Amino acid sequence: MELIPRITRSQIATALANMGTVLPAAVGLSMLFAWWKGHPLLNPAQAHYVVDALHPWRSGTIVYAALTGVLLWLSSLAAGWLENWAVYRRIPEALAHHRVLRRALGDTGAKKLAGLFSRNIAGLGGNVSIGILLALPPVVGNFFGLPLDVRHVTLSFGQLCLAGYALGPTAVLRPDFLAALGGIGVTLAINFGVSFSLALGVALRARDVPVRDVVRLVRLMSGRFLREPRAFLLPPRV
Repeated sequence: MELIPRITRSQIATALANMGTVLPAAVGLSMLFAWWKGHPLLNPAQAHYVVDALHPWRSGTIVYAALTGVLLWLSSLAAGWLENWAVYRRIPEALAHHRVLRRALGDTGAKKLAGLFSRNIAGLGGNVSIGILLALPPVVGNFFGLPLDVRHVTLSFGQLCLAGYALGPTAVLRPDFLAALGGIGVTLAINFGVSFSLALGVALRARDVPVRDVVRLVRLMSGRFLREPRAFLLPPRV
């Protein structure tokens, strides 16, 4: 009963931390570009397009955010597969005992390199795979003439920050820009909801959990969220 709220809180905290990093980075990049070129990174037409594209219901944000959730789940599968492959093939042990590495780094250095590889191979695989997966839908959609796109909360927030700088401080208080901010919140909820639901489904299937127990879990978590939404959003009071 406590694991799912903890995961939810940690994912929300991660997303907010990413957005907190993206905001000054996007504004700083825009300021640097404007100083260098004499105009913002986005022109007004491009900025308005970004704002309109992030509207929660007047655009494809909901569908694209759900698609992105599926891609996030697939990238986690790729990360897990790569880590399992490395462990099964005993790649860390091979690095630790590689003659060239031991000669160049010493026994201790080779072992440290093997440990570094073990700790980061899943993250590396996940980052590379999500980069490829997020780039594919627009390209495939353009090739086949289909309206395919992605809505990743961090990337979308970065785009909105660039658009806000281009449109000026007064524009960020306009209804359309505030609606786009709401679209960021919707994107966060759908990205996490879809990817987590798929991952949880795989875990429950791997453990051969009966359908009736899955339904019971969903009911319990739904009831807990309605009674104590704070438990899913904020850490417990101490």
